[in-house]
Amino acid sequence: MKKNKTIIIFLVFSLVLDIVLPSLVSAQTCDTKIPIGEAIEKTIETQDRVFKEIQTIHQELNFQINAAMAALGSVSNCNPKICDEFNQGVCPPAIFTFGITLYINWERLYLDWLLGKYWDIVTIPLCFSLCNYGLPCKGTPCPSIKPNIDVVDSSIKRISDSISKINDVFSSSTELVDDDIIAKGESSSTKISIFEFTKRKLKKAQEEFDNCAMSYKEWELASQGKYAGRNTIRCFDIFRTGLIFQPQKWPQGSCENASELCRGGLSYECFNCVCPGLNYNTEGLKQCEIRLCQSAYNWTCCR
Repeated sequence: MKKNKTIIIFLVFSLVLDIVLPSLVSAQTCDTKIPIGEAIEKTIETQDRVFKEIQTIHQELNFQINAAMAALGSVSNCNPKICDEFNQGVCPPAIFTFGITLYINWERLYLDWLLGKYWDIVTIPLCFSLCNYGLPCKGTPCPSIKPNIDVVDSSIKRISDSISKINDVFSSSTELVDDDIIAKGESSSTKISIFEFTKRKLKKAQEEFDNCAMSYKEWELASQGKYAGRNTIRCFDIFRTGLIFQPQKWPQGSCENASELCRGGLSYECFNCVCPGLNYNTEGLKQCEIRLCQSAYNWTCCR
């Protein structure tokens, strides 16, 4: 029963919201930035950087495959007969003849021994062929695959560069921390990686959305017209709803009385105070709103 009562209260509140709250909402001040737009923009930038390098790697892998296929095609055209060293010249059947013959005459053995004549020299053929030594190839047995190897080497280097850039997204400190995501021990000059920057912005946005949410009791008071409540609104829409825009931090270069001048909206005086250097026209007003909101997609909490 209590659950049904709660649902009825929410439905009634939704129906009468436009009647009960106009005067209350008009008095609300939007002062807390919810950096969901900054988180989204950095998320997109991070994805774009990583995706670009993945595309490069994919393209380079195709180059390598094509180079390898071309090299295999060259190998299939090899002619090993060009390098048959035994077909390179003519080998004569015999170049030198040298040998010895040993004989014994038994009848004259004793006499020969006495006379010291027990051996004689004769010749027998013994060939030493010079053709056993390798000769250089005449011609090229296979087409050169060096151009294919050069393509692969260059491709490997480009892939390595892309991998390094992807690693930089997660490890290199390139982004200055903002005041709303600064951590203990850091300063305004501290740099963090774009990945860490994005994570902190998303966490901060979630925290601010939660902080702006109303409790059950607050919803009851709001439904009775006793409490204007809190609500989130896209930052850009503040300038067209009559809400008071009072950010916790005005853009750098704003005059000292920005809060007072801008209570009535983005008037000429407010514009010149918070957006010096821009022209007071349609495009200038748009750029000024972006400067004030810090992102076209940021939200704020109004109370």
